[in-house]
Amino acid sequence: MDKLDSGLAIRGDIAIKTAQASYCMNDYDFMRECRYEAFCSNPTVANYLRLFVDKESIEKYKGLAEKRIEDLSEPEKRHIMEYSYNYEFESDYHYLQFFSGHFDKVVDRCKNQKASLGWTGTFIPHGIDLMLLYLYAEPHPKKAVKRIADRVTNRIGFDKAKNLLFFKENHIFEKDVSEQEKGEIFWNTFLKWKENYWIPDHTLKEYVDWLEGVIDGRIHGIVGGKYRRKYEDTALLAAAIGEVKESLGEKLAKWDLLNKYMKEYSCY
Repeated sequence: MDKLDSGLAIRGDIAIKTAQASYCMNDYDFMRECRYEAFCSNPTVANYLRLFVDKESIEKYKGLAEKRIEDLSEPEKRHIMEYSYNYEFESDYHYLQFFSGHFDKVVDRCKNQKASLGWTGTFIPHGIDLMLLYLYAEPHPKKAVKRIADRVTNRIGFDKAKNLLFFKENHIFEKDVSEQEKGEIFWNTFLKWKENYWIPDHTLKEYVDWLEGVIDGRIHGIVGGKYRRKYEDTALLAAAIGEVKESLGEKLAKWDLLNKYMKEYSCY
């Protein structure tokens, strides 16, 4: 790997294959180093989250990986061709900001979208889903949060077997991986990752209040404007913020929210 430019995407693929060989030779320290090098050459969310599968990787590589993300000074376009330099899509860059603990930057990015309509092609739907998942405080996702988690799972590439390697002890080669497990793998990894990024209670409450306000505005804009194709999505957001509030101790929050909107909009 040392002979390849660290900016080549193919170097990340080679690093994963070298990690697989190191696992087979019981050289776990070098395996972890290779997984980190895979992220350095190909800084995707999947490669970043792979650093959180065990305590040793977290202790040695979390800070280095965060520094790597900071060094991506501006969102750059990715050249998808195998041998070209690997750059980040803009949305991928903001996902990495979220997963490296820069929640304030993610929220600020969402706040750039002032209107409750016209979200297509913007980051705010992604940012809202990510913050809903973080703020949910229970170990097992309820129905709406589970659907949000499934959306994020697909967006970050967990629907591809190659991105699920090493997330479970016996998932070393693609033949060992079942893509049917992607949701379970993502959620368990997300919980491990979350243990390393803490938000103070007062800030957490501010984020919940902000999310509820944004979702409320979105519902009024979509349902009030009779954009029927978006009704299901707004209902999902309302249910998810209700589940978040219930997980934080507010009883019947989901029912109260949905009942409020059903009374206000008979078609909802």
